[in-house]
Amino acid sequence: GGRHTAHGDALAEMCRTNLVGNGSGAMMRRDAVISAGLYDASLRARGAQGCEDYKLYLTLAATGDVEVVPEFLTGYRTLPNNMSSDVAQMCRSHLIVIEEFRAQHPHLSMYLDEGRRLFGRWLVMRALRQMRPGKVPELFQTLAREDRGAAIALAAAMPVFVARRA
Repeated sequence: GGRHTAHGDALAEMCRTNLVGNGSGAMMRRDAVISAGLYDASLRARGAQGCEDYKLYLTLAATGDVEVVPEFLTGYRTLPNNMSSDVAQMCRSHLIVIEEFRAQHPHLSMYLDEGRRLFGRWLVMRALRQMRPGKVPELFQTLAREDRGAAIALAAAMPVFVARRA
């Protein structure tokens, strides 16, 4: 993946993409995490496990400054059965997090919409890279239930996107 940079007020950019990438790479002040409400365990109960870290990062970025270290400091191993390999569940999780955050910050809708499209593309490419193309229709169905416009836009962009990545 690409390297992100951010310094100070990074809320709009965090709405577009998870600047941290995975839960192993974050360093957060304990008092800020407690004040933000910790990780949201209710996502798992709602069948939408996967974006608890992103939800926390959004909340932290909304309340204070962010500093992104551009160097890769951790490795990330993907396995066929790990949580983030369930692209439909990850899609549900991301949609819930985005919509809950939008309710609190409607002025960021344009960035959140872009983030939803970018995340959808990432999930599709992840399924294809894992040689699991059968997961792609399930992902589009999940996305279409919540945001038909985003699903259509993603479907229209996929041939060009896949061709560029091939």
